[in-house]
Amino acid sequence: VHDEPILVGFTVLNNGKQRMLEFRYDFLGRIIRPRSFRAIEMDTDFFYMALTERSIRVFQSQVYTRDCGNANE
Repeated sequence: VHDEPILVGFTVLNNGKQRMLEFRYDFLGRIIRPRSFRAIEMDTDFFYMALTERSIRVFQSQVYTRDCGNANE
């Protein structure tokens, strides 16, 4: 009974880590060339990365405008 909160916490953190890694490898890896960005630091709730100027333009054109570009409509 006393181990359940620890198991729930472990599961939440493990799932968060899995989602961040999926974002890094599955999502960013498909949109931006791997040599165009470097992961600096990552945790379950943040992801710091360095991007080249070209990768920022690619990210803005393929992701940002698609997801947020029609916000005024």
